[in-house]
Parts: sequence; C-alpha cells; structure tokens
Amino acid sequence: MTGNAGEWQTVRKRRGAGKARRPQQGPGSSRRDEALDSQGIKERIQGAVDELRTAEFWDACKKLTRGCLMESLVTGAEEAGNMGAPGGAVVTSTEPDCPSPDPPSPAADYCAGAAVDCVCYGLGRFSSCASSRYQLALLLLLLESLQIPASRCYIYDPMFSNAEVGILEDFGMTVLTENEEGKWPAHRPTLFYLIHCGKALYNNLLWKNWSARSLSQLTVIGNSFRGIEERLLTRDLQRNYKYISDESQQVFNSRAQMLGIVREVPFPDSPRYLEIFNDTSIHCFPAERLRALPPELWDSPAEPDYQEDLEIIRAGEGGQRR
Repeated sequence: MTGNAGEWQTVRKRRGAGKARRPQQGPGSSRRDEALDSQGIKERIQGAVDELRTAEFWDACKKLTRGCLMESLVTGAEEAGNMGAPGGAVVTSTEPDCPSPDPPSPAADYCAGAAVDCVCYGLGRFSSCASSRYQLALLLLLLESLQIPASRCYIYDPMFSNAEVGILEDFGMTVLTENEEGKWPAHRPTLFYLIHCGKALYNNLLWKNWSARSLSQLTVIGNSFRGIEERLLTRDLQRNYKYISDESQQVFNSRAQMLGIVREVPFPDSPRYLEIFNDTSIHCFPAERLRALPPELWDSPAEPDYQEDLEIIRAGEGGQRR
C-alpha cells in the first residue's frame, strides 16, 4: 500500500497514545505553572485561528462545508415537517452559503445551528503538535461560521492531557469521557470532524448510521473515502472496511457499496497547509441518492469485527477517561 502524509499522521497519533496519558500531579507540581502553560497554548491556538481567518484556504473550506452541510439540513427539515412544499427555493438552491429568505425560513434557523451537532475524534496532542493545533483552529472557525454552539461540539481523544481537556472545556466544548470507537448515532444533522483518523473509525461511524435516514444527516470532514479505496487491496477493503468499500459494479445486490452514494469534495489545495490537511475531503450523503437504493441494502448491517491493529484505539486501551 502506498501511504501518504495523512496516514503517517494517523500512525504517529496511534503510536503516541500510550505515552499521552494524563500526567500525575507530583508533590512539587505547581498548579500556577500549569495555568501559565495552558494560557500559552491558548495563545498559540488563537494565533492559528487568526492566521487561518485571513487565508484564502479558510474561505474555500467555509463555503464547501456550508454547501455540504446544507444537504443534511434540508433533509432534516423535510423529515421534521418544517419545510414547505418540495421544490421550494431552499431545497433547490445550489448556493454554498445558507439562504436567508425574508421572512426567515426554518432552514435558515437550521443554518444558525439550532439543530446541528458537531463531533470531533482523533484531534491529537494540540499542546505539542502544530498540525493538531491548526486542525483545532479550523474546527473553532467552523463552529463560529456555522453558529454551532461550542457546547454541542463533542470531542474525544484518549491522548488528551489534563491541561488539554481543561483548555477545550474553557472553549466551551463538551469533552467526552468514554471511547465510543467512532460509533456515534446521528439523530440530527451532525458535522463529524475526523482529520487523519484511522480507517476503522470512519468505517465504524458509517456502520452505526447505516440507514438512508441516518446517513443523510452526516457531513464528514476527514480522509478521502475515495483515496482509502484506491490505496487498499480490494480484498482488504471488503474484509475490514466494507462500509467505505467500492462495490459500484454490484450496487443493487451488495450492502458494501459506499462510494456510489457519497458526495465527496476535496479540501482546497494550499501549499501552506498541505501536510496539515492533505488527503482531506468533505463527504455528504444526498437524500435523493439514498432513496434511490433498494430497501434490502440497509438490512441487518453486521457490526465490524477487526482481527488486527487497524489504527484505532479500542475502548479497552485507555478509553475510559475519568
């Protein structure tokens, strides 16, 4: 398999997990020193936010994310019975930004974050890793732009230190305490932020939401599904990652087909942030594609059963945080 920088970041995160447990407070430890260190980390994060905010890269990311997220917002509004007749301006809009009709429509309220969650896995040690720090900065900008309350951003990484957990909580985020291995059920439109995570994490997420209704609620920012398919042997892909495997020739008789129903848009190219966000795409699952598939496609999806180390930190490997 030919690797890339994103996959090597995944490996580094995985290998470093055992060294990243929360530090114990020794007799000579100073809470004041820890607070000063945290303040310095916050300042570096804010510096990354300020830098990204003025970059063309951020403007492009913002428009792409809004456009993909709108797919799930419209679907959620339709299913909740909050939208007008099918074919209205909101449903047919191709603009990347959320429409703002007058008077405001329910879809505009959705765009304001009234019913959108965000879940972030695998951010890594942002206190010591510049790439993780920029990834956190982009997440903060997305929450601000999409008006998703920070308290509805649920974040987890078993590598977080005490200080890092405190910083995230200071930002208002909800730090999860248990390792869910990516198995988060989306009950409302949800933005998943999984930059350079292991393939099993994406596979678990798709399995947990393997229905037309649930998949249509997902917007996933993470490693390119198409890139995963291109780099893996077909037998390995089908054995271990069937929910992101490409079975395009058997779309009507195989539950494993995924790439045929996902809409994937690569992140914009940027030499400045190439290593940080390489191989990253935004994925959404248009409702019209999902509804066109046969009902038996969704029958009794089997939970993934991994027989080897697949770049995922299991719940029994330090997944219970406190």
